Amino acid sequence: MNQSEAADIPVRALDGDPLAEAVLQIADPLLAVLPSLPEQEVLTEVLSFAVDVWNAHALATSAWQEPGQLAGMERAALAPGSLPLLRGMYSAVAKRVRALHARDPRVVAAWAVRRAPDGSYTLECEARVRVLARASSHPPPATEDERHRSSLPPMG
Repeated sequence: MNQSEAADIPVRALDGDPLAEAVLQIADPLLAVLPSLPEQEVLTEVLSFAVDVWNAHALATSAWQEPGQLAGMERAALAPGSLPLLRGMYSAVAKRVRALHARDPRVVAAWAVRRAPDGSYTLECEARVRVLARASSHPPPATEDERHRSSLPPMG
């Protein structure tokens, strides 16, 4: 899938960016309620929420073993006093992560939404993956970052 399935929102993943494609997949229920030509700031906020949910799930995978962010996010979003809109947004996105990308360990380290001259948008993501060391007589470092889309400005 290279473009959002949501109702006529002209946002697509940068060619060859499978992480951006995955983020658009999970954000689709949120994108579906936006106007067909949303302002870039609105689209960015929606995708920011989807990236946060994605990252919380990725960090909870066996590769990272850091479930605290996901647990905290679920407690806040699904608490009895939380806003129904927040509960609905979180539930829709989390359901898609679990259905489509449950064991995906890629964390979105950096991302950008860019507007093209034709008014459409492109999502670009930089992934970070933890590679665990294997036992050997000369073990490599405990973790190694694998970066994709190095054309994004460095974080920090």
